[in-house]
Amino acid sequence: SVSGVEGITVDPVARRVYWANTDVDKISFANLDGSGGQDINTGTANVDGPTGVAIDPPAGRIYWVHSTGVSFAQLDGSAAGNLNTTGATVQDAGGPAIDAAAGRIYWANDGGNVISFARLDGTGGEDLSTPESTLAGPNSVTLVEKPTAAGAPAITGKRATGSTLTCSQGTWAPDVIPAFLYRSPLRFAFQWSRDGKDI
Repeated sequence: SVSGVEGITVDPVARRVYWANTDVDKISFANLDGSGGQDINTGTANVDGPTGVAIDPPAGRIYWVHSTGVSFAQLDGSAAGNLNTTGATVQDAGGPAIDAAAGRIYWANDGGNVISFARLDGTGGEDLSTPESTLAGPNSVTLVEKPTAAGAPAITGKRATGSTLTCSQGTWAPDVIPAFLYRSPLRFAFQWSRDGKDI
């Protein structure tokens, strides 16, 4: 289905693009190689005017926001349901983003002028406190976190005069593009020192 498309995300690993069809209450995908696509099996989950989608790749699950809440479906079509959003505002919701490690999905409330979240374990949610920010009709969210180290930098070379030492950049947790979560470093720098003084 391609009707009243709102909210789109790309999974570069699965090589698919996903979107919400707000006019026909369906969630769909197409293969990036042009070989076609289909509607996601949403079972009994609520798909009332969906306005945004995000994917949790490790869980194999797609989430969408709609007029009354947040719902999900397994990408393999095996299960679907509605997420408990008790305690959070859901008013003209849009643009979800997922932080799977924190166990949360966030969304913007265009009608409520607030950013909200729900816990992925189904225990409800909350509205974020944003006292120093002006929220006027927000319609999407993106999560930007400080870079997360996955492996320390390593120094190679011999401890001898005249030996060349090199330092690797280490490894970092990757961005999760289909979840709208960005945490990879843009730059990397290091400083050599000798006896506690920079050289």
